[in-house]
Amino acid sequence: ALSGSTWRADTPELLMSLHLTLIGVGLGLTIAPIGTVVINAVEATRRGVASALVLIMRYLGMTIAIPSMTTYAFSRLNYLVSLARESFARDWAAEEIQRQSVRVYFESGVMVIAEMLLIGVVIGLLALLPALWLRNHQPTSKPAQDEV
Repeated sequence: ALSGSTWRADTPELLMSLHLTLIGVGLGLTIAPIGTVVINAVEATRRGVASALVLIMRYLGMTIAIPSMTTYAFSRLNYLVSLARESFARDWAAEEIQRQSVRVYFESGVMVIAEMLLIGVVIGLLALLPALWLRNHQPTSKPAQDEV
């Protein structure tokens, strides 16, 4: 996600796509093992409940994260655009105002996306704290042979 902080208005879309693909694959390959560790950390008779809780927590995280980040993005974009528009000259022609507005929205959008990716990195690093605790936590029971 730190690669997104290097994006600028002239960054090729192919490079952005490669960055996002790498992030998506990395995240996808991370979710299943984390869920497995959590589920294996409980007694065998409670693994169904643990599995349901893992799923509920994922959905809860998405339910909170998506609207929160969307609200942040729109608020931040509007703020940046309003700041930039204050510097527009009063005597500009309509075409110049439109051209400058498009530029400001584009540059502000790139900045907001980079900020959101950075926020994601910070949240991901904070999520490592409970993961480190789980790493040192031994399962309360071993899986039965038919579960393996």
